[in-house]
Amino acid sequence: MPEYSVHCDCGAVCLRFTGAPRVRAICHCDSCKELHDVPMLVLTAWNKDQLTIESGEANLASFAYPDRKLVRFFCRQCGETLFNSNRFDLRVAASTLFVKRLGSLPAGFEPEKHLFYGSRVLDVSDSLPKYLEGVDGPLFGEL
Repeated sequence: MPEYSVHCDCGAVCLRFTGAPRVRAICHCDSCKELHDVPMLVLTAWNKDQLTIESGEANLASFAYPDRKLVRFFCRQCGETLFNSNRFDLRVAASTLFVKRLGSLPAGFEPEKHLFYGSRVLDVSDSLPKYLEGVDGPLFGEL
């Protein structure tokens, strides 16, 4: 089973992701945009048991957003956001974390869909399915 070790900017926290991500997507939801200060987030989402803190657990801090079912986990030393947990209790990591630490996006991490495309701030021209909300909602252009 593949494993991917990544760390924060200063190296105080090291994480290990095991197996394949459960979700690979480009998210346009307000939470992702605000949390990462981006117009859309390329992400991987993992089951809780697929993420292990290899080292630096004492340096891992969290902030629970009071108006959302979202917790941000970041390094106490350098402040880098490492992942967040969402309303489904998945561990969501920005794909840039893997690119920065591993030198490229691992095979099998490429986005396979857009989520919350109805909240987009930029139109994206690609062939990926564009769900207006989550994956249980209608696709862009179907209404």
